[in-house]
Amino acid sequence: MAAVADDMHGLGLLFGMYFDAEKYTWGGYAGGLGYEEVDANTFAEWGVDYLKYDNCYNMGQAGNQ
Repeated sequence: MAAVADDMHGLGLLFGMYFDAEKYTWGGYAGGLGYEEVDANTFAEWGVDYLKYDNCYNMGQAGNQ
């Protein structure tokens, strides 16, 4: 992903990603629950400029458990 960010920055663009704060994303992929610090450091190392950080499948919301 760092290479993608470098390419985009080289074109004068910013690089944004989507991630989720809970156990799963809306697409059913693994989310970041329990790995927030590791993920934040990884995104920073990759050169991510913007992060859409959802709260899908929040275990505190009825119906999403």
